[in-house]
Amino acid sequence: YYMLINCADKPGVLSQTTAVLGQNGVSIESIIQKGKQGNSARVVFLTHETGELAMMKAISELKELPAVDGVESVIRVL
Repeated sequence: YYMLINCADKPGVLSQTTAVLGQNGVSIESIIQKGKQGNSARVVFLTHETGELAMMKAISELKELPAVDGVESVIRVL
């Protein structure tokens, strides 16, 4: 999966987001921070192959994190 999130640009946010992915069995292939606007950052995650249910559960939990402003895009990559 390709996933773009907007989140707070401060220490600890990346560890919070990766913990949610890991707790749901979603393995990360790469992470790129795509720019910064004020106190927010755009972060792109590319995951290894994973099940749709695990990814949807992780996305739901990411949206609940106070530091995550939104999950902007999720695309299944084959």
